[in-house]
Amino acid sequence: MKKSKTTIIIFLGLIALLLVGLVIALLIPSSKDITSSDNGSILLFDKQGLVPEYISVKNDSGEYELLGFAFNEGSPVSEGSEEASHSLPDGTDIVYTMQDHYKYLLDKEITDSLVKQCSILYASEIVDKSSSRYGEYGLDNPVGSFTVSFSDESVVKVDIGDFAPDNKGIYIRLEGDSKVYLANTSDLSSFFIEKLQLFDKGITGTISEVTGFTVSGEFYNEEIKVKENSYKCYPYKFMLDDDARNCCSNSVTETIFKGVQSLKGEMVAAVDTDEEELARLGLDKPFIRVQVTGKGGQSIDIIASKTNENGTFNLMEVGKGIAYTFSRDNASWYAVPKNEILSESVFSVDSSEIKLLKTTADKDSQTYNIEKEIIQVSGLVDNEIITVKCGDKIIPYTNISVFMLDLSRLARTASVPQDLKGFDKTILEVQLGYFSYPEINDDLKLVRNSDGITAAVLNGTVICLVNSSDADKLADQAKLISTSNNLEPVIEQS
Repeated sequence: MKKSKTTIIIFLGLIALLLVGLVIALLIPSSKDITSSDNGSILLFDKQGLVPEYISVKNDSGEYELLGFAFNEGSPVSEGSEEASHSLPDGTDIVYTMQDHYKYLLDKEITDSLVKQCSILYASEIVDKSSSRYGEYGLDNPVGSFTVSFSDESVVKVDIGDFAPDNKGIYIRLEGDSKVYLANTSDLSSFFIEKLQLFDKGITGTISEVTGFTVSGEFYNEEIKVKENSYKCYPYKFMLDDDARNCCSNSVTETIFKGVQSLKGEMVAAVDTDEEELARLGLDKPFIRVQVTGKGGQSIDIIASKTNENGTFNLMEVGKGIAYTFSRDNASWYAVPKNEILSESVFSVDSSEIKLLKTTADKDSQTYNIEKEIIQVSGLVDNEIITVKCGDKIIPYTNISVFMLDLSRLARTASVPQDLKGFDKTILEVQLGYFSYPEINDDLKLVRNSDGITAAVLNGTVICLVNSSDADKLADQAKLISTSNNLEPVIEQS
């Protein structure tokens, strides 16, 4: 009996030793080399093919929630959702919106990556099984986490901890699993993106046929309206909407109205902007405003702030509520001075449209009437006969062409003077009438002050200063149009 008791005691002692050993083994962290497969990867979960219907993310920038809707089931979604949808393997299109900002589209590329990364996750190794050392891995109070509810009603929650030394990865833990895993940082990259940057960066659409645009704001002293040129006698696509009929540079106007189309912001600056937010972004009193109109009621209306010391500015489409940051180096349309919007030439017309030309230089005034006659020759191309008469005298048409060519080379040299005080000497006056537009006439004067500075006045409006030497050359040339000698150009092409 005594021997039996001794055996029992020894047996119980061995069991106790085994239990103590097991507890100690569980408390000792496992080797960092532990993996669940030969290639070192551990599949933590695979929900591919299911719909992530709810995604909640927490990171340094705050928290946000995404809701997924099946697009092809007719769920209510915002405009443009089809382009921002995410296709599942079975062909189902899912559209995601941010819970607190549902009316804004999300960045498709970023959201695609987020959906993919929250649907499947691997770990490279298990680094701790003890469930008592979370603080060492930044998992006692994690700064990052994500929770996903799938269409099969399953839920996955992952806490994201500290980065491992030597860029080996990042520590994570799954809810319901006490182990700490090491995952590749790239597999979780979408969950570190700042909340604002999830929104779509597209700002403006496109206009198929631009009919005009307006630039205004603090940068300009006035609102500058540009409209489509409806007169084929001027070789420009656009002109200022003014009485002077100032023509605009084809290349610069195209730079402006094309530049503000298909705009994409580089960063999202704010969402649901209110008055306080607009003031913070410098958009309450816009530095620049560009409004583009097109046929069929198409329009673009954007405002922009001043450029900061970093070379960026904020902008937004009026009424859209979301503001973006943009680089000045990538915005050739931004803050284009008025003198650059205007054509380089003071005045240019299509010579073939001129019906009447009157020149006055040093009180020498001449009027030229141009007649056109179409002579039809059987079997041949119709021939146009142009006759230029100065009174009863017929002069070479080429003289008119050369003079108008030189006039078109008279360039703007400076902005508009404040007034014409002191500009009391008229160097040259040119008056024009046209075949196709008998209702309009153009009048250009070159006037000079006592300092030898010359200004151009077009249809009664002072438009710019010009080179005085070129003005004198034109005045001298105007006196020679009526001669029978063929004129030669006198102003070099810039």
